[in-house]
Amino acid sequence: MPVSFVRPEILYAWKGPCLLIVNPRGECGDDQPLSGFYFREARFLRTLRLEINGERPWLCETASVDPTSLALTFVHPEITEPGGGGTGQAGDEEGTDAHGLPERSLDVRLVYRVGITDLSIALVVVNRARRPLTCELALDLGADFADIQEAQSGRREQDAPVEVSIHDDRLALSYRHPQLPFHTEIHHEGGWTFRGARAVADVTLAPQQRQELSLRIVPFTDRDETSREVVEQREAALQAWRDRFAIVEVPGNRLFERVLSGNIRDFASFPLLQGERDEWLTMQAGMPLYPAFFGRDAVTAGWQSGLVDGGEALAAALTRLTRLQSNRFDDWRDEQPGRIPYQVRTGPLAILNLNPYSAYYADYASPLMSELSPRHGLGSRAGDNRLRAAALRLRRPGARAGARSLRSGAALSRIPDPGVRGRLCARRAPGARRLSARKHTAALECDRLSAHRADDTRTPAPCCGRDAAPRSCAAGLGSGTDPA
Repeated sequence: MPVSFVRPEILYAWKGPCLLIVNPRGECGDDQPLSGFYFREARFLRTLRLEINGERPWLCETASVDPTSLALTFVHPEITEPGGGGTGQAGDEEGTDAHGLPERSLDVRLVYRVGITDLSIALVVVNRARRPLTCELALDLGADFADIQEAQSGRREQDAPVEVSIHDDRLALSYRHPQLPFHTEIHHEGGWTFRGARAVADVTLAPQQRQELSLRIVPFTDRDETSREVVEQREAALQAWRDRFAIVEVPGNRLFERVLSGNIRDFASFPLLQGERDEWLTMQAGMPLYPAFFGRDAVTAGWQSGLVDGGEALAAALTRLTRLQSNRFDDWRDEQPGRIPYQVRTGPLAILNLNPYSAYYADYASPLMSELSPRHGLGSRAGDNRLRAAALRLRRPGARAGARSLRSGAALSRIPDPGVRGRLCARRAPGARRLSARKHTAALECDRLSAHRADDTRTPAPCCGRDAAPRSCAAGLGSGTDPA
């Protein structure tokens, strides 16, 4: 199956608020300004580079295993004078490098796995030579705590010294900014020693012997987000949500089935896993530049994926939007009462108020979604934040018999193979009714006319609060009832 790369010069993996960006060699460094390990949009690791005896190994293969993992394979040292017309050895003579290592004698596999609050690095080294070998493995490490927006622009707006401290089982990189109490800890379970900001392992291997080494990168802020209990709760919620996904099978078109399964896998990797429990499934906007909450993106992704997750991601996004809906005027953030946020950033620039993006409300889509959210019963700034059940939900395996099938539903009409129909079943939420597009349009038109009349008579329009009266015609759309 063809694979398209939007940014072929970088690789990235992510989970929740953590994001790793590397160059094609699996390194973070100056050649790629955006590269690094980010947590909540702050770069907690700027430098990450593997060396063997002070030299970079020869890259053989790079693989994006899944949204959370990257795997790279190296050999060291590479052949300098290949023979026989190919890239291998043609004779019995065995070349060596300046350190006496036979060419291609070391197989190295490097795996990055991104967690909700950490980055795990697994390194496996195998001796393929016919004699014992000794070498020095090293990982160069460093941090600068830049905002991802600073990394993208190449211009620092906040900066401070980084202090390096070495302990028995960890290395700490601490940011000495008076308002940003950030620090990175690099933990190991043996095999490594720290020499400055450098993890070093002296390895001796017999023929065909292998050695496994690991490091764990943990970011720390002033929030309690890295405790085991917090992580386990979010992991359990994420897995339970994925387990509830609808199962889609297309017996007549397995290629389409694989494409769709890949899309579902990607979608399932985007929850931010931040905020209140009922907001954890809110989607982030996109990788690698937008690992943050963007209102319209989260709502759009939520309703598009409703056939798979029954609207749970949409409910989480709308719950958060409801809580962030503005009730004041603020020119710095372009806030006005009733507006919903265009973007909510959590990096250093937002924390320090160097930009207005901790919650920014200026966007062409905001007026539209500000209308959709309260008018459709999806929440009220002044009232109950709980969401009404969606009118249409997918029936999961084992649901009650008699559920209606979406055999001729418009939502499935564009799927290229009819084999998928009949595999997806749905049930209506209790008391919910489908509203026709004609009645929907009529209800909105009724509201517009009412607003014009209010302007003409200089009478303020009714608010959308729970206790407001008279009620908007379109306000009944979310409840499953038709407006009169």
